[in-house]
Amino acid sequence: MDEFVAQGVVNVLWSFATLGLTPDKALLAALQRRCLELVEQFESQNIGNTLWAFATLSLNPDASMLSTLLERAVRCMPSFKPQEIGNTIWAMATLGVQIPPDMQRAISHRCCACSREFNAQNIANTFWGFGVLCIEPDNRMVRELSDAAVRIISEFGCQNLSNVLYALGSLKLQPSDELLRAVTRQSSVKEAEFKPQELASRHPQYLLTSVPGAGGAGRATGA
Repeated sequence: MDEFVAQGVVNVLWSFATLGLTPDKALLAALQRRCLELVEQFESQNIGNTLWAFATLSLNPDASMLSTLLERAVRCMPSFKPQEIGNTIWAMATLGVQIPPDMQRAISHRCCACSREFNAQNIANTFWGFGVLCIEPDNRMVRELSDAAVRIISEFGCQNLSNVLYALGSLKLQPSDELLRAVTRQSSVKEAEFKPQELASRHPQYLLTSVPGAGGAGRATGA
């Protein structure tokens, strides 16, 4: 294990998660120790994929590793790509880990800077994660991601639509008129494809109330 570089450790965790296999306790402990030793070498993709792997396997990282990794994430946030942002927020929400205030600010700033690069899954995972963690994003971030959603609304599937509506409803955020029209239109296009658990959060009336648990998480993808 001492010979592993940062990318090697992350690749092992990613591979286990992709295969749906849980490392044994000894290997998992060794991987986490090595992560701590190499954390200053972790780049944005390494951070996002590490958190994604733990969340996908429903494993809670050691507290020391988690806090160190999140501190590193704040320092690296200017280089995070939309998928890495979405994966990170999805993972933290899935694990029930609160986003520290300094990380919230860093995420918000980065989302605003690269909002035009977000795809539907990135937007949905980001909104959904904030909704699950009951963290209200700042107004500019909501506006930028809402505008991004309107531009690419035709790419939104049922799960994406459901998760965005869930977040807006649970956080009691009033959507822009443009977003509401776009979501209503795309929901109508996708109406026949909605699953029963997605229907509760599909209707625009849902935005006026909070319906905990509707929709559920769209599965993030490590990369």
